[in-house]
Amino acid sequence: ISMKILEKSDIVVINLNQNIQVIEDYLSNCLGINENLFFILGKYDSDSKFNLKAIKKRFGISDIYTIPYDIGFADACSESRAVDFFIRNAEADKFDVHYPFISGVKETAEAIINRIGIAEKRA
Repeated sequence: ISMKILEKSDIVVINLNQNIQVIEDYLSNCLGINENLFFILGKYDSDSKFNLKAIKKRFGISDIYTIPYDIGFADACSESRAVDFFIRNAEADKFDVHYPFISGVKETAEAIINRIGIAEKRA
């Protein structure tokens, strides 16, 4: 039943961390990559040896998004204040410590919306 649901879904979001073993294990157990899979690397660190470019090259996944680790967001989640965190930081500029995280979330959310065609359906 689970596979039928996944096959019929408009999008299946796969959120993995940056650990190469985790990615390899997932892809080796995946029943095939098809167009409805949407890959996200959570807790992403661009300074890692296994950065986005290296992961795309190694695994042949061209459409993959990143959400960097943000200790402020992690703390907010621990305190059940994630919504407050987003409200306070939604307009973070490039000089703000939370900008990489907020930017990654926005870019990923926009890509999901575009992939499933919500923007087109609203127009």
